[in-house]
Amino acid sequence: MNILFIGSYGDWHIDLWVKYFVQNNSVYLFSDKEDYLKNQPFDNVTVIESSGYLGGLLNLLRSGSHRLFQINKIISAKYFAKCVDDAIRKYNIEIVHAHSLYYGYLSSFTKSEIPIVFTPMGSDVILHAQKSRIYKYMAKRAFKRANIITGDSILLQKRGLLVGAKIDCNYIIQNGVESSTFLPKTNSLRAQYSIKDNEILIFSPRGITPIYNIDVIVESISKLVKKGYKIKCMFSFAFGDEYSQKLKLLIGQLGIKENVIWLGLLTYQEMAAHYNASDIVVSVPSSDSSPKSVYEAMFCGKPIVITDLEWSYELLGTNNCVSRVAVRNSTALANAISRIIDDDKYAKLLSSNALLAAHKYFDYSDNMKRMEKIMVDAISGSAP
Repeated sequence: MNILFIGSYGDWHIDLWVKYFVQNNSVYLFSDKEDYLKNQPFDNVTVIESSGYLGGLLNLLRSGSHRLFQINKIISAKYFAKCVDDAIRKYNIEIVHAHSLYYGYLSSFTKSEIPIVFTPMGSDVILHAQKSRIYKYMAKRAFKRANIITGDSILLQKRGLLVGAKIDCNYIIQNGVESSTFLPKTNSLRAQYSIKDNEILIFSPRGITPIYNIDVIVESISKLVKKGYKIKCMFSFAFGDEYSQKLKLLIGQLGIKENVIWLGLLTYQEMAAHYNASDIVVSVPSSDSSPKSVYEAMFCGKPIVITDLEWSYELLGTNNCVSRVAVRNSTALANAISRIIDDDKYAKLLSSNALLAAHKYFDYSDNMKRMEKIMVDAISGSAP
């Protein structure tokens, strides 16, 4: 197949999909050009870039303003769509895969009649499109144009139906985890970070944005430290902003600077190493849909604390795969962490069950093979 992905070249989700499809297909990527983002290392992919109406000036000024680049995306959508149509003709593209709500919206302006696959992010549809008129409008356009819709949870699928998605050709496909990278493995990171044998190392792999409730994790660490637990917590993040500054101020006020390790942006291999170095992984957002970071931790055999949200019951059920806590409850989170620390038998049960569930449901290759068949069928006209 000649496949054109539409998405940001700084998005690791795109990189993950592309890695599989380059094995047997000719793969192209259209991305708006945002120089402040760190490009993913796309191999054997033809990348097509456009700055849009304002992007050239923003890049020239070395702007790192997420808001200004978002404005550029909105006003340049039809221009980008023309660039996509040009690429479709030039490279004889057979199918388009638009990843995330904006790029699905962008694809709705294309003139080509080839099949379009639309894969929204969970928060795009579960959260934003339910509350914002702008997001809802974008979602309705994207869903109306798409020939095939994929999402990573039943929850996402159900919320999509409320804002224009069709039930036909609407599939649950996990992003999947590369089990050759994410697996239980010892490393030297604990020594690198000077973690003592009697210290518990916690890892928060989610972004530093309000939806992920990093402040709640910080407050729970403070509670545990006050109870006498020897804790260190690692936070990974792609970039700093006003929220991260507020977090650092909170950490200072709580007197736990020595208990926090800021990591910055990590590669896949570095993420796997940090999961394996940790004793407990924490992911407690207010909204979620089949989070890959949770599954990565499961593949590494780590006990995980997550928020008690609908998505987690779809495949994980009520089995002891994860520990669940109420949304934005630092006391409950602290108690869940302390139980794992104090009850070694319980911690091992969570770890072993998580590893089994991960291999059963979330293997990368299995999910990508299913996606590839759906695309081939769409091109041949045999899709249901």
